Amino acid sequence: MPETEQTINGDYKYISGNHTFKAVNYCRFISWMEGGGKIIIRGVNTITRKILTNSNEANITLDAWDEIEVENTNFRLARASND
Repeated sequence: MPETEQTINGDYKYISGNHTFKAVNYCRFISWMEGGGKIIIRGVNTITRKILTNSNEANITLDAWDEIEVENTNFRLARASND
């Protein structure tokens, strides 16, 4: 199972089922590979949004204090290097 703040070693990990990465006080990068899953982003200063993972995406900034729920997706979450 992935860690609560990022995927293990910040590498891609297939999330089977559903996993929530908790909010932290720094920015992170999210990436995923095309598939049939979904991602839901929630946060204090963020409008909740649902993203279907029907295309590859890399290094999108996830703001501090946002949590992310991932379902059936080959996913990567890592701390932003400038924090």
